[in-house]
Formats: sequence, structure tokens, C-alpha cells
Amino acid sequence: LKKRMEPHILLQMPLFRGITEETLLKFVLLHQHTLKSYKSGEFIAMQGDIYRSLYILCNGTVRTQMVSAEGKQIGRASCRERV
Repeated sequence: LKKRMEPHILLQMPLFRGITEETLLKFVLLHQHTLKSYKSGEFIAMQGDIYRSLYILCNGTVRTQMVSAEGKQIGRASCRERV
């Protein structure tokens, strides 16, 4: 059973502030989407890979990290969202 994103949850997020519920509903219905959960420490995306999806953090914390060609860590950030 696939979980689906609820438009009212997205409307609470800063990314979608100012958009009408009608416009957001069209967006949600026109695009295939799935609500996924990840375990602590699980990788969502890897540097250098190509992705054709938009990931939206709805609840929890995600950590990002980039590594230079020499193998040195060049960037690190955390993001937290609770809706």
C-alpha cells in the first residue's frame, strides 16, 4: 500500500506558501508521487548520481554532505522539518 502526499500537509510548508490549494491540488494530481520513510542513517541520494525526482522533507531531519574530487568534505548542512 503506497502512501500519498496530502495537499493540506504541503500547504503548511514554507516552500508552498502563497500557492492556492487549487493550484497545489493540480500539481499533486498531475505528478506521480509517493510518500516514503527512511531509517536513521539511510542514504536518500548519493553525490554524482542523477535524480529525476523532487524530495520534500515533511518530518524529521536530513543531513547533507559533499565531497571534493580529492575526497575532502567540502560542505555539510542539516535540515529539520515538522508538519
